[in-house]
Amino acid sequence: MSVSNFHAYSDDDDIFFHDENVVIICEPDAKCFGSDPVEILRDEKMRVDDHPATVDATPEPNGLDLAQRAGTEYRSQMELLVNSLWLIHYPCLLERECAGTIANNARLVPRAGHVVIWVDCEGSREDVKAELEGIIPQAYIKTAESEFRRHVWGYLNNNANPENGKEDLRDWSQKVLTKLENIDPDQ
Repeated sequence: MSVSNFHAYSDDDDIFFHDENVVIICEPDAKCFGSDPVEILRDEKMRVDDHPATVDATPEPNGLDLAQRAGTEYRSQMELLVNSLWLIHYPCLLERECAGTIANNARLVPRAGHVVIWVDCEGSREDVKAELEGIIPQAYIKTAESEFRRHVWGYLNNNANPENGKEDLRDWSQKVLTKLENIDPDQ
């Protein structure tokens, strides 16, 4: 979603449908436990079976490029903030020049949003997880595909789904609007 399409939900809004914006921050050819991260997102969206017509999940697969520009372009920073679910591949926080920019912007995600880091390395995933802890304090670090998928599904079903998470949607959107106005008062 672009900033120009962002709409904060007011306390009076009846929310029947929500298009969840998901930023995927990874190298263009990165895999998520052997699968395309966009495909995992689509699979888990399809599993939101109680009310599938109330939530959609729109991925921003060029998240790494957006995150790299967010350090110098306030508009890119704003584009990142309108995503309430952030999926980050661990090397982007350990091996990239823009790791600090990614972490700083991820810290701005309101509590109702989620930052999920996937660790799918060949070596000790627990060692990498330990290295990541504290970089983004509110992040959920997942070292197994099943727990990663479960978290994505849970967020889409419980937080982003108006049938279950209207208050989370309102809270997140109002806090993001305040942050956007602080970045660009003309917003």
